[in-house]
Amino acid sequence: MDTETRASRPAYWLHGLFLIVITFLFSFHYRLSLPAFDEGLYYQEAQRMLHGEVIYRDFFEFVTPGTFFFIKWIFEIFGEHIVAVRYGLFVLYLLETWLIFWLGIRLLRRPSLAYLPALLFVYLAKYDAWWSVQHHVLSHFTAVATAYFLVRSLDEDKLWLGFCSGLSVGCALCITQHLGVLLFVAATPWVCYIGPRFLKRSRRQPTTAFLLGVALPVAMLGVYLIANGAMAAAYDCCVNWVFGNYKGYEGTAPYYDEGRKLIVRASRNLSGLAALRSIVQLVLIGYVSVLAMLIGLARLVYGLFWRRLEGPEIRDLLAYGVVWSISAALVGHLFPHANYYWAVRQNVTLTFIFVAELLSAWKPYVLPTIRFWFDRARAEDGRNVLNLHLGFLTAKRTERSLMSRVRLHPPLDGSTGEGRALTLDLSGLRLTHIMRRVFQPLCLVVLVWLYWDIGTGLFADRQRALQNRSLRVYIDTPVGRLWTLNAALGDDIKQICEFVKTASRPGDPIFVLYHTPYLYSFVQRPNATRYAIFWPGYHSPLQIDEVVRALSEHKAALVIKDQTVELNLRREDLRLLRYGAENLPREPLLVAVQQFYTPVLQTKHFAVLAPLQPPTP
Repeated sequence: MDTETRASRPAYWLHGLFLIVITFLFSFHYRLSLPAFDEGLYYQEAQRMLHGEVIYRDFFEFVTPGTFFFIKWIFEIFGEHIVAVRYGLFVLYLLETWLIFWLGIRLLRRPSLAYLPALLFVYLAKYDAWWSVQHHVLSHFTAVATAYFLVRSLDEDKLWLGFCSGLSVGCALCITQHLGVLLFVAATPWVCYIGPRFLKRSRRQPTTAFLLGVALPVAMLGVYLIANGAMAAAYDCCVNWVFGNYKGYEGTAPYYDEGRKLIVRASRNLSGLAALRSIVQLVLIGYVSVLAMLIGLARLVYGLFWRRLEGPEIRDLLAYGVVWSISAALVGHLFPHANYYWAVRQNVTLTFIFVAELLSAWKPYVLPTIRFWFDRARAEDGRNVLNLHLGFLTAKRTERSLMSRVRLHPPLDGSTGEGRALTLDLSGLRLTHIMRRVFQPLCLVVLVWLYWDIGTGLFADRQRALQNRSLRVYIDTPVGRLWTLNAALGDDIKQICEFVKTASRPGDPIFVLYHTPYLYSFVQRPNATRYAIFWPGYHSPLQIDEVVRALSEHKAALVIKDQTVELNLRREDLRLLRYGAENLPREPLLVAVQQFYTPVLQTKHFAVLAPLQPPTP
């Protein structure tokens, strides 16, 4: 880092400490909440690995297994307790918030702007269940860590930083394969070509360190799969099945059309300040973030290929490019997502650094501006001629801004100051007045609005959490004491657990139909199939036939059917809409359950079914 940043290091650490306190205050109370739907899948499959099964060979999964190893190792050290995993995840959550703030400081140079992406991450993470372990959460952390180590390696030229950046990419490959590939594509040019070229460094050593970091976790995973005879099955699950059978992204609305529908819905269903807040969030997260990325790309290309920068300026530009590339990889890996407009929220954090940069125009010295002006000149024949000028000018104190280091053109009047441009002689109107009196105050208003919106949202969530303490229903399970605010759901889970324990023996396998695989951990019964969840339309015909055959042979001593399909259908889940509500009564697994099993217990949220005849040994 430069001398200015080093001089403010004590204050910088205080800012980081403040962010950690904010994160702890507004997110820690989720640590004992009931597992999210997908989270239960990871716990169940991590327990299968802990008890000796091999992923892909003994049970099916279509993402790389880094998340399952993360949970398995915590279970081995601290026991099979969900709260232990949540604590480990919360440590990563705190660290990620700090890293995002560090990147914001590095690029924006101002804590008042760097707080925005970090606080936005804390604010949005709550609504995307960031407190629950899943592959999106862990791979997002590896992406932010990749950006951090790459930027530091540009500043300090140390091989261990390049190795750590490669290690982060390798871990991403082992957690979410498609994001890992995009991160590798995004990071490799900066390490192997662009960075060494512009910084006049050797390419061999940083490239070797980076590639060794990538190879280490990938090689360890490969050795594990080969040693257990699961490599072919892993390729079939993580590559062939994903591209050949995964249909969760088909039949969805285009990105901008989906965003328009959400904005129209918010304007119709909400009123007053609530509608305005919702619309501003939708526009900023879904549209302004994309615009900021496009503007950032244009400035990056111009600065790299049309300007000759040296010293701190080129390091600033390269750091800007690294963060832009990692941001593009994060957003791009979810581009075909069924709810892409909302899925952007999971990965908008680094992108919002560029939004904060746009909003920093309320300080006139922060950004270079495209400026037009007219003047009159006298031609040789004595006639007055009106000249139109176009140029890129920067204002005073440009050394404090990253983008001023990437300025496209020096002041056209040859000075180092503000310049005398932007005068329209015909009307006496000065465009500088428009920028200063309209655009800059507007950016300041939006920036203040965002901080107010994030702050009030965090405090409102904290207030609700304190008020709802008395409404929590606690459930004692073998994996820890957990709570839910849905009293009926909590009572149903208690009833289901007691019934399964009395109606089956400890080693009897069961099958949970649909989307509540955390029940496997709650009732401590093994899965009768190779699949933790089964969602209509997700699996291949061969996989469906395999489960139908197991049900017809009564491999499951009990079947627990939940109501999440009906619930998500009412919420207009695009995956179920694509499958077709009219097809759900004929869904093969539901038909098989109704044909070979009979209900023995019915609650509001679950139904337990027993075989029509004794289970097959």
